[in-house]
Amino acid sequence: MTELEIREVKESEFQAWDKFIEDSGQGTLFSASSWMEVLSSYPGGKSRLMGIFSSGQLVSGILLYERKKAFFRVMAYPPLTPFTTPVFKDSQTSRFSKIESSQKKIIQCLDSYLRKNYSYIAMQLAPSIRDTRPFSWLGWRASVHYTYEVDLSNMAELWKKIDKDAKYEINKAKGSDIKIAEGEDIDKLLALYEKTFLKQNAKPPLNKGFIRKAFKILKVKNKCRLYFATEKNNEISGAMVVWDNKRAYYLLAASEPDTKTGANYLLLWHIIEDMSKKFSSMDLVGANIPNIIKFKREFATDLVHYFVVEKYSSFFVKIIEKIYRKLRRAQ
Repeated sequence: MTELEIREVKESEFQAWDKFIEDSGQGTLFSASSWMEVLSSYPGGKSRLMGIFSSGQLVSGILLYERKKAFFRVMAYPPLTPFTTPVFKDSQTSRFSKIESSQKKIIQCLDSYLRKNYSYIAMQLAPSIRDTRPFSWLGWRASVHYTYEVDLSNMAELWKKIDKDAKYEINKAKGSDIKIAEGEDIDKLLALYEKTFLKQNAKPPLNKGFIRKAFKILKVKNKCRLYFATEKNNEISGAMVVWDNKRAYYLLAASEPDTKTGANYLLLWHIIEDMSKKFSSMDLVGANIPNIIKFKREFATDLVHYFVVEKYSSFFVKIIEKIYRKLRRAQ
């Protein structure tokens, strides 16, 4: 591989970038130019597409989301974003050693750029990136995280595999007057989202204006759909599903806190049936928090691991960041 160049992708190159993302094994909606537009609407942050070029040809890249945290400049954990990953051009060679060598050089180039520009960096790698050694050799720390996936390729088999408690709740909801339908009113989902956290005396972690903007952007791009479960014309459960050319993502969901109708189970099953018409798999987005994974686990057919890699610009920055985290938790 010749010398690599890393630079910001121009707006005139967005179409080529999105095609690159679609063709790459690591490419998802969350690396596309439309998602950059979504993240740019979040207050206090800035998103940029950075491409890595070899002889003028795009061979890799990443969607960066940067913000100020205390007196640090960080590139880590953008809102509502499951993966922030380097994306590689699919290799034309079958020689594993050449593929590994090429990706190692690309990661070195990316590392050089990131450590010069950010005090703290964290990337949620795509599940297809199984080798974190090139990061570890450069001083990154890697940790394992998980998400649940649902195999949509055979719905009859899926019904046999899902948990019996989920089947009971689905059938219970079907026997009541619960209705499932698509919707257009994001504010109805936001009302449910807010109630979910108010019940716990907590503030919703995501800015409602940001979710509203994200829905508007993705709806125009035909990358998003809202679903609602209603009872007596009242929305009691809702979800926002997004997708790329590979799979669907159960990105955001909320229900009336005290409902025991099984509406959320029937809603997710309806979404699964609907998404199975387009995709062979759906990511349930997350399987890392013990007290909230039970519902997703009842539908999942696979537990998929992915890596989070992180790096501090210096040991001093690492200490200060830890102190800052403790102060934030105490507030």
